[in-house]
Amino acid sequence: MKKLELIFERSVMEQVLKEISNAGLPGYSIFQSYKSSGEHGENLDFGFSSSQDSCHLISVAEAVLINEVISKSLKKLKELEVLVYDHAVTVY
Repeated sequence: MKKLELIFERSVMEQVLKEISNAGLPGYSIFQSYKSSGEHGENLDFGFSSSQDSCHLISVAEAVLINEVISKSLKKLKELEVLVYDHAVTVY
């Protein structure tokens, strides 16, 4: 099993969802950040009203499927400035 994680700006969410859906990702959960900090400074928006809020998508599936989704969608996700991570996981 693998876990796929995508971090992206809310403003590109529909494009990201279309891309991963077309690549065959069967399911996911999306969480919105209320605070972030990094090389560009700190952002805190309790109202979640900014189109620049970051979102965190998580999906767990068979490794072969996650690898296929990444292979099919990575180029477009990079164009959208999406951070893409995958991790081997054990589901209990």
